[in-house]
Amino acid sequence: MNTINLVFITDNGFALLTGVAIYSLKKNSNPDYNYKINIICSNVDEDHIKRFEELKSDNFVINIMTVDGARYEALKKENLHVSTTALFKFDLANLFPHDDKILYIDGDVLIQSDLVSLYNTDIENVYAGVTVDYGGLKYPSDFQKRLKIKHKYYFNSGMMLLNLSKIRKDGIPEKLVKYRIEGINFYMDQDALNVVFKEKVKYLSLNDNFVITCWRNQDESILTDFFGLPKQEKMIDYLNSANIVHYASADKPSKYYDVPHASRWYSYYVESPYKDYPISRSFLKKQNPSHVYFTREELENEDTNKTDTPSISVIIPCYNSMRYITRTMSSVLSQSLKNIEIICVDDGSDDGTYENLLGFAEADPRVVVVRQNNQFAGVARNTGIKRAKGDYLVFLDSDDQLREGALMKLYTKALNAEADIVLSKAFSLDDKTKKVSVDGAGFCLNEKYLPKKDVFCADDIPEHIFNLTGGNPWAKIFKRSFVEKYELDFLPIRRSEDFYFVMRALVYAKRIAVVKERLVYYRINNSSSLESTKDQTPLIFWEASMMLMDYLKKQGIYEKYEKSFLNNILDKVVINFKHVNNISSLEVIYDMIKNEADAIFDFSTHKGEYWYNRANYDFIKYLRSIDGIVKYFNDIIEENRKLKLQIKELKSRNFLKEGEVFAGKPKLTIGQKIKLAKKRGFKYVMIRLFRGRKAGDAYLDKNNLW
Repeated sequence: MNTINLVFITDNGFALLTGVAIYSLKKNSNPDYNYKINIICSNVDEDHIKRFEELKSDNFVINIMTVDGARYEALKKENLHVSTTALFKFDLANLFPHDDKILYIDGDVLIQSDLVSLYNTDIENVYAGVTVDYGGLKYPSDFQKRLKIKHKYYFNSGMMLLNLSKIRKDGIPEKLVKYRIEGINFYMDQDALNVVFKEKVKYLSLNDNFVITCWRNQDESILTDFFGLPKQEKMIDYLNSANIVHYASADKPSKYYDVPHASRWYSYYVESPYKDYPISRSFLKKQNPSHVYFTREELENEDTNKTDTPSISVIIPCYNSMRYITRTMSSVLSQSLKNIEIICVDDGSDDGTYENLLGFAEADPRVVVVRQNNQFAGVARNTGIKRAKGDYLVFLDSDDQLREGALMKLYTKALNAEADIVLSKAFSLDDKTKKVSVDGAGFCLNEKYLPKKDVFCADDIPEHIFNLTGGNPWAKIFKRSFVEKYELDFLPIRRSEDFYFVMRALVYAKRIAVVKERLVYYRINNSSSLESTKDQTPLIFWEASMMLMDYLKKQGIYEKYEKSFLNNILDKVVINFKHVNNISSLEVIYDMIKNEADAIFDFSTHKGEYWYNRANYDFIKYLRSIDGIVKYFNDIIEENRKLKLQIKELKSRNFLKEGEVFAGKPKLTIGQKIKLAKKRGFKYVMIRLFRGRKAGDAYLDKNNLW
């Protein structure tokens, strides 16, 4: 009968985990194979030895080897998290002088297969079969720079199928000890093994050593793209499919309920010889939130999980959103971060949106539906904040969509940076053309204003803090305790309610971080959105801006951020002027510019270079030189009307023939000229208005609209 030769190394602190790991292998062992389990013990109590020996059976041999670890104490270094027993790995070729191959496995694992296929892997010309350690590639720094090597990958030493004969032949044990004394080390034995093996290894599937930290702070795409694993329906399915699940780092299932596969580990524990060995478990999320993992499906039926709170509350204000709400909700519910709640605040819909939301709530307990009378999105978001239980808040409009993995990326960044706010970028999704673009949502993050540090605050960029991002609350994440501390809320107005919330948050945040990825699809040209109703409230943006200015002044901080504030408001004036749809709205904004804006912007003092967008400053300057916006429009329209009459008269008198030149412009037929003259209309007027006669004439030249 074939034999599988394995070795575990343990001390008293790792004995429980090692015992459960070996039991999990025994339970999944192949009866057609013999298993020789070598347990190297250093200062292990007799009680543990007895429990190990209980694992013996006819084809499952337990060989206890006691090794004095004193000789390795001299190799131990300060501030390293791995115990000295890890250095026993250096000597395995000498400790097993008659074996050519051995499978080494750390004790903090769960073994879910018989390991036959893994053990039979051909490693004739390499030192070991190993798996890539994704975290080790970059943490605590780039491994190539840190270790001064040019290897493509960095492997994890928690599972190694070792070619002992080649290791002995090439004198590797001595080289490992030498490197340990003279080299650069962080991961105790692992750095030395990576350097000394010199890439003479075979990289195996992550399933042979599924280190759970490889995606603790990463998206599911790491598993599918980087490691090439088949895409699974749920994150937990990746662990269920693994041959060996490795509980690397200090986050052990014997200590915490909410480590991935903790329930599976516990089921082996209560069957093993350690079933009466006392353990005390708590919630990792409460003890060390920066190490929270993202697979909690297996805990849904455990009473202990009921004390857990959502990582994120996603707040979605909804009003007559039937056309979009299913896609929006699906984009949230399918996120890889599962520990969330979705608070949908229906703002008095009458098109079936509310009933649709109730269907989502019935199907998924994470969905909470609240209904209120129509009070617009700001009040709806405030209602959501009051109901939220999550550690962080994410806002989403009911016609927008989250990109796959968006919540994971925002949450991970917030935890790692201990951030009050995390900013990101977005795509625009044109509701008319259905095209996705990187242009329509550029206001989400203006990277040129970012300071040269990963985490920053308003005082790092006082002249640009309000120009860094738009007033959109989506494509951002906010710490709930931060929002509550500063009593941040949205204005109860039809539009521009979010600007007041976001800008105050930017001022107060002590720690702001950024994810430079597009995480949201922001819908534009939606005729049913509040943004499409600018003509009903053309000055509401200005009113919200003045409320923010008054607030900053009352807090005594306006002067510090004045330049950034004024540049933000100037751009808002121009954007709103350009996006209203009738002459009446233009006149209202024009009158505000003539009568109020001068005092705010102080153009007599703040000239030219003071303004970040010089074109907007020049436009406002040009606009202020016009006596009356209605008269200006009428003059241009009258000019265009006269041109059409002139062409019509020339045609009727046969002064123009097909293909003749008119007004010194390229040859066009009379019919073409009349058609093009009609096209000049409103667009030409707007160009003349915004940029002057020369720009208007250039537009006509370029488009043959004379």
